Amino acid sequence: MRLFKTCALAGNILDLRVWTDFVHAANPKLDTFSSTTLHDIHIAQEAVRVRKLAVDHLRTCDNLTISYDGGTVKIVQSVYTVHVTEPRSHESYFLRGDESSGLSHTGEYIRDLVLGVMDEIGRARFACVVSDSTGSTKSAREQVQATVVTIIALGDAPHALNNLIKDICGLAHFSLCISNSRKMNKFVKLSSFATQRIKSQAQRDGVTRHLESAGKTRFAGVNRLGYSILRNLPSIKTLVDTGVLFSGPKERKNYSFLRVTSQYHEYDLTLRQLVAVLTPFAKAIKCLESSLIHPGHVYLFWLAAIATVHDVFTTSEDSLGFPPELIQHITGIVNDRFEAMCEGSDNTVYKAALFLDPVYILSKLWRTPGATGTLAGADLGAEVPFYREIGKYLLQVLLKHVESDRQVMQKRFGAPKAIAQAFQVQFSAYTRQEFPFNRDRSQGWRIYWSGLADNPDGRVIAFLAVKLLSMLPTSMPEERTMSAITKAESGGRSGMKAASLVAEVQVKQHYARLERAEKKPKRVVPRVQKFRELAAQIRAEVMSGPLDVFVHPASPSDANTNEESAPSEPADAADSVADELDALEDYESPSALRGLSFAIAEKVDIRSSVLLDLLSDVPCGKNKSQRLLEAEELPPTQDNDDELPIDAADFEFAL
Repeated sequence: MRLFKTCALAGNILDLRVWTDFVHAANPKLDTFSSTTLHDIHIAQEAVRVRKLAVDHLRTCDNLTISYDGGTVKIVQSVYTVHVTEPRSHESYFLRGDESSGLSHTGEYIRDLVLGVMDEIGRARFACVVSDSTGSTKSAREQVQATVVTIIALGDAPHALNNLIKDICGLAHFSLCISNSRKMNKFVKLSSFATQRIKSQAQRDGVTRHLESAGKTRFAGVNRLGYSILRNLPSIKTLVDTGVLFSGPKERKNYSFLRVTSQYHEYDLTLRQLVAVLTPFAKAIKCLESSLIHPGHVYLFWLAAIATVHDVFTTSEDSLGFPPELIQHITGIVNDRFEAMCEGSDNTVYKAALFLDPVYILSKLWRTPGATGTLAGADLGAEVPFYREIGKYLLQVLLKHVESDRQVMQKRFGAPKAIAQAFQVQFSAYTRQEFPFNRDRSQGWRIYWSGLADNPDGRVIAFLAVKLLSMLPTSMPEERTMSAITKAESGGRSGMKAASLVAEVQVKQHYARLERAEKKPKRVVPRVQKFRELAAQIRAEVMSGPLDVFVHPASPSDANTNEESAPSEPADAADSVADELDALEDYESPSALRGLSFAIAEKVDIRSSVLLDLLSDVPCGKNKSQRLLEAEELPPTQDNDDELPIDAADFEFAL
């Protein structure tokens, strides 16, 4: 069974005579069983056992993240997947695959599904619920948060960035470019002659990567498509100029953008503008797909992407020539999406998590313009503009825990008023990096805060920090599981029911976890991973690399001998490309949005080399400009000295 599931072998192999002969040749006394027995008995029973093991383990963990999403299998059955992620190992457990095709998947239905999984483990053990922000899933997320008040609801970070990319692609400036790309890719899809001639010419021109699939499960696929087209565009142009492609009367008219020099240069420039703007956000998505991130990294990579786009606008004026109106439209879209994701009281969690990551507490990202020296004795509200916003948010999180489970919190930290007062003192000391917070920060946030968990002078804020930094702010486990389900349906198994697919993937993921545990990898200090530090294969899903084009050492005729070594593309690659462009061509962007500048630039220095370095392909040099924050100073809130059992007044943040 493990062999068949780990290697994704079709179960009907067991029904073949050659399999029976193979088993008998190994041992004549052995008997085999049928594929029906494998799926209906062995895999089904193993899936039940695997799920029980997972639940038993998760009942010993705290600060869990639960995520969910919906999908469809090939026989048109809908399935909602539910995962629980454990913060220490960062392993995600596929606990539920609900097949309910005949029911309406309302927010209430999904809420009950999620709460059912939480109840098996214990609601108090969960810190976060994550999903994308479609109608029903967002409604369910909000209802779960309303039911379990201590849980924090987060929208999926990669989905938000992907929606921003769609908004940019929907601008009128890029509509003709996307339409022409759609026509060209559909032609290549339907013509084996065109496909082979383009590959052959690209090999002569030194291009090692050809037109590629966007992939139905990848985010920011259009950016990969753009690089793919730009890589091969000179080769396509050569074939057009020599009359090999698009030489018929109708084709000459439909593909004039490849024939007429002025139209070709306009198409090439617009496509380069598109990928230049999309690449920072596509890179940020790849970095956020990691299972090692926390909510603070979402805020950090949003800033990095905005900083990189701003740098593109200011440094490529001569090479790309972005029209001022286009810059305003893109700026407006970015401002709108950033505000929806990272601004407002409900979204302060992203700033708070980054602030509580000790790696960044001394960063000038948090300081006001011109701030120098230490914070000892300084007015924190003036020197650290986000100080009040973050402090107020953390106090409200603390208040929810006190109101939800007063006895546990009082036993652990003391009376409600004492808890609130302790937090204010500890939060101030942490911001100033005074005792006991002036300790080694190089070993990562978990070791830093675990050393303060039992310290009377740091345990309240440590409790909040561990909770926020343990949360996984993406629903990537859902994306990976649906990809596994899609793969399980391949190889002549497209008729499998959703329940069988769910059981198979659960078993396969269990064995994969066992293999990872056996390897016992050396402990790595958790830290943010820059784009250039990702695996080459992951970076290649975003953009072209230096090895995608080479210079032939010999004459062009010699290059023909290398044509067979060109990497082959899957049969449905062009189909996926066309699907991606079809979706973008029909997408309507909120083009009325305009912005003269990035709004966050009023608070953060988006020219900072620290931000630019996160998504850069090469290390950025030191920038003398300060990484600044500007915010209007708010008057301090007065504390209430009266003794109250639990009063919101005690949890008003004051300096």
